[in-house]
Formats: sequence, C-alpha cells, structure tokens
Amino acid sequence: MNLLSFLKLIKSEGFQKQMYILLKDIHNELNDIKVISAIKDIVEKNMYLENYYATIFIISSKLNIPKELENYITIVDMPSPSLNEIEEIIRNYCKDLEVSISEEEVSELAIDLKGLSEFQIIQILNLAYQNQGQISLKDKNLILEEKKTNN
Repeated sequence: MNLLSFLKLIKSEGFQKQMYILLKDIHNELNDIKVISAIKDIVEKNMYLENYYATIFIISSKLNIPKELENYITIVDMPSPSLNEIEEIIRNYCKDLEVSISEEEVSELAIDLKGLSEFQIIQILNLAYQNQGQISLKDKNLILEEKKTNN
C-alpha cells in the first residue's frame, strides 16, 4: 500500500481511539501535494474536532518540510550517537544475545557505524546477526552497504 492510500484508510480511526501514526523516511513522498493534503487533513481534524485523537510522527534522516505543513510541525533533532555510545550499543547488543566480540572488533565496527542513529545501528546489527549468527569484522561490507542505503 502506498502512503496516500494508507493515510486515507486510517484517517477515520482517530474517532474510535487515540492513535499514533509513525511515518519513516517519507521525505520523497512529501513532495506530493495529495500526500501533503492527506496529512494536513489528519492534523486539522486533530486540532479542531473534539473527539478526534491522532498524532503523526515523521522520522527521517532528511529534513523536508512542505510549506503547507510548516505551522503544524515540531522538529526534534536527534543527534547521532558518539563513538563511545556506538561502542556501548554494540557491546550491549552482543551481551543481550550472548555473542562474543573482541574490543578491537567493537572499535572498528563503531567507526563504520558512525553517523547513523541508534535505531539504524541496531537494525544493521540485527541483519549481521541474522546472516552469520554473530557480529564481527566480516560485517563491514554489510555495514557500509546499509549505511549507503540510509544516507
């Protein structure tokens, strides 16, 4: 289902129950006036109808705010984790899965993962683990491939 169809389908749900809509990496779709209009319709229902409860969260690594939505958006900038924080994410991930990894591997992989969000890092670690059942320097190509996709 494309984004426009999804937005049209769920816009009536806000009357039945409180709803949170999470839209990830839709920066390209925000150039479509029909998508902008559908989002604006949901936002205005939320603002002006007493029994309508829908909150939209847009998560994206690229900032693209259409003029039509500027007054309705709050931007929360989430900085990328530092090198030490990335190393800790890797260690915790491996600890949770009971996977051994050397400090040298942690340091090298952290450098490759720099610039990504915590969510993206964990998703890449999930892919690496699913491919090999471990996390190691063999995953560098996967990390670089995914990093290119995410940027």
